Amino acid sequence: MLLNQKNYNKFLLESTQLKSWFEQISLIKVINCISNEKNNKIVKLDEEEMKYLLNDELTTLTAIIIVKNEEDNIVKCIESIKDYVDELVIIDTGSTDNTLNLITTYQCDKIKVFTRKWKDNFSQIRNYAKSKATGKWISYIDADETVMPPHDFTLFKKLLRKFELLDLNEKITICPVIIDHNNHKSVGVRRCFYNSKKFYYFGHVHEEVRNINGLLNQLTVDINIRHEGYKSEILKNKEKVKRNINLLKKTIKKEPSEIRWKYFYCRDGSGYLPDEEIEKMIKDCILYYPQNAITKRNVMANQYTFSFMVILAEIMLRKGDYLSLMDLSKQMFHLNEDKSNYLYYSTMSLVMQRRNELMVKLEALSSYREKDKLIHYGMLHSSGYHIDIAILILLIECGLYAKAKAFRNALEEEFPPISSILENYRFADG
Repeated sequence: MLLNQKNYNKFLLESTQLKSWFEQISLIKVINCISNEKNNKIVKLDEEEMKYLLNDELTTLTAIIIVKNEEDNIVKCIESIKDYVDELVIIDTGSTDNTLNLITTYQCDKIKVFTRKWKDNFSQIRNYAKSKATGKWISYIDADETVMPPHDFTLFKKLLRKFELLDLNEKITICPVIIDHNNHKSVGVRRCFYNSKKFYYFGHVHEEVRNINGLLNQLTVDINIRHEGYKSEILKNKEKVKRNINLLKKTIKKEPSEIRWKYFYCRDGSGYLPDEEIEKMIKDCILYYPQNAITKRNVMANQYTFSFMVILAEIMLRKGDYLSLMDLSKQMFHLNEDKSNYLYYSTMSLVMQRRNELMVKLEALSSYREKDKLIHYGMLHSSGYHIDIAILILLIECGLYAKAKAFRNALEEEFPPISSILENYRFADG
């Protein structure tokens, strides 16, 4: 049964484990944040809010970390989680640095270390790690992540226990809030689920947790995890991108109709693979008729349509294709209630359009000035310095600041009043 706002009343009536009306109200708050679709609702682990729902019973939780050459991160990761879980399973896939030595310095019975040969398949490793867990619930955390305080794992484990009592444990996955190094927050990343054979991972890379019964509900809780793995210097690692592309090709071959893998192929490959290849795959995934324009009637709305459009918009932005970007931003407006991406890309399109027009004007004025040999009697300045001022302003407006500075310095020697004139245009400090 899928738990969402449409059927939770039926569920409440059928649940014999609910002791009071207050407990029902508390559960409704949780259920309203549960969906098998992407949403931004987050359950606050607040003792006062949840006191009617939770009792003193706790469940057990195993955290799993998969490592390879993580000597710079592993200690911070372990320290952030070890006191809040009942078991910590660490799988090393072939570290050659000091990672394993750092782990073995912990004299702690709850930490269990295993080694497994890496075979170009993240799901295989995650499923192996899952087989080593003894806790009733499993939670994955990457070695380059840390759990951020404050957090209340006691309340969290009480909530998980309630899911067990209500027979929800095999119908739901739990998502933390992932916070990247640039403070970008992501929800909907499934990290915690019941330790059951019904759950398994699939995919060579960007793997996802699945249930043999099909669709899964997901619940996002306010446990924040800091992720440092995508800093700019790491993103520039072409070998990592190349690896991901090759692994995604293998997964696409296994599931050619699954859009998820094509999305990650385009996301990871953008800027690395030819733009034409990315654009074609995106249009094949989001358009009924890929050879036609991206219009409201031609767009297929699916879980990844909006994210595909963001990749396409970045390509257009990189190319300076402001007309296509403006058209695309209009489709973003219709697809998502949050209009911030539309506002950003439509603004960038206008800026590029204006800058393009100004560049054309700059080239025209520069060409005119190079050929200009006239004395301009009766004009703003007989030597044509007013044209030079217009060129200078255009250089500034086009973002050519180094050229603008050099041009201004040269012009000031011939035409000292330029500073007072520029003040009228508020460019005196340009």
